[in-house]
Amino acid sequence: MVTLAAGFEAKDWVSNGIAVLALIATSALGLWTNRRNRAAQSRQEELVRTQHDTNTRLAEILERLADRVDAGTAAAARNVEWALEHASKHRWLLRNLGPATARGVVIDRDALGGARVDLQPEPPADLGPGESLSITALEAWGAPLADEIRVRWDDTEMATLPLPRWL
Repeated sequence: MVTLAAGFEAKDWVSNGIAVLALIATSALGLWTNRRNRAAQSRQEELVRTQHDTNTRLAEILERLADRVDAGTAAAARNVEWALEHASKHRWLLRNLGPATARGVVIDRDALGGARVDLQPEPPADLGPGESLSITALEAWGAPLADEIRVRWDDTEMATLPLPRWL
């Protein structure tokens, strides 16, 4: 056995040296990992901020687009003009005289009183300029037809038209 200064043997120095090197390597690895984690966390926070900013801008763009679509739909709905023509004793034609297409045209059947009502084409219908919807209404069980019909289109617009009578 080799004895070195202060009563330590060579094997003690080697094992202590290995332990010190392991401690230094572990500390260096811990510092390196800590720096990488902080850098990754910083990148993650930046990505979250960027994503939030992008989502905010996207929401603003979508709101502006929705406003434009709503304005366009409202303008188109205002460009619809209706005429109700009496075609025969129990049949009327609802004609779109305006320059715009009326989308989702619906007749309020309840407003026609107790009449049996047949509509062609079956609502909701899209009626372009000059196109018409045929309304056949028969008085039922002694209930007279109403004096007017209500037309709804583009989900928001509504018109009330007098119902012409057969002379």
